[in-house]
Amino acid sequence: MLALYRPDRYPHPWQWVPHPEVWVMVAVLVVLYLYATRVVGPKVVPAGEPIITRSQSRWFFTGLIILWISVDWPLHDLAEDYLYSVHMVQHMMLSLVVPPMMLMAMPEWLARLVLGRERAYRIFRFVTRPLFAGVLYNVIFALSHLPPIVDDSIRSAGFHFSAHLVIIL
Repeated sequence: MLALYRPDRYPHPWQWVPHPEVWVMVAVLVVLYLYATRVVGPKVVPAGEPIITRSQSRWFFTGLIILWISVDWPLHDLAEDYLYSVHMVQHMMLSLVVPPMMLMAMPEWLARLVLGRERAYRIFRFVTRPLFAGVLYNVIFALSHLPPIVDDSIRSAGFHFSAHLVIIL
């Protein structure tokens, strides 16, 4: 069964509902970004080179705002319980807008630290080749919208969050 408006849960689809898990996620991302750029960056970036550019900072915070908009009120609640079209817009934002912005925000030194030069780097290079990435994206997107997956994500907030995380990754 697909997500439908449930008046027993929300008397009105525009009713504000707090999502503290989203606020915590956004705060953690900001703290991690600040830690990486203020603490780790000065240790690994040679003197005289910029740790992060203004453009990268703008990409990060714009991507973070779009992530926040797509998973918090009102978009999330409309997508969950009222309009399936809004749900699809939300998933498009999570899969096609936020990830490229976050990649544009990542400095090269941070990507090298995260991926290294060994196995993770080779795997990343393989899965980001256009043909493989396109097939993988479409398979994940199609599987995430199978009725049993949608039903489980409606019933379990943890599963729902995990499904969104997989779509972003």
